[in-house]
Amino acid sequence: MPKLTQEKRKKIEYLVLETVKRIDNKKMENYKRYKALMDSMSDENFEIWANSMGHDLDDTIQIYQLPFEEMKMTQIKEAADFLGVPLEEYIWYRHNDPEGIRTKMRVPVGLTY
Repeated sequence: MPKLTQEKRKKIEYLVLETVKRIDNKKMENYKRYKALMDSMSDENFEIWANSMGHDLDDTIQIYQLPFEEMKMTQIKEAADFLGVPLEEYIWYRHNDPEGIRTKMRVPVGLTY
């Protein structure tokens, strides 16, 4: 496993924290939580944590919302734009037509488990 450089660690920390900041509530509880987590990790533990992201439901960046402080779609869009992740895409249907049929408009897309 290649050693994680300080430059790469800083980039990962920036990406995670800036994304969380865009989605977080006014009290920035999620941002504070992830900042404290990353600050407490050794380089070795940080590398293990970063390499595990996305392999399991428990290995994802999870955002906790307080009651009555739900995130707004504008926050989600701001975070998606920052990451370069589209929230809408054309969808291709291929089950009856080998050429496929594309939707006329982009439609909302998302990830579910």
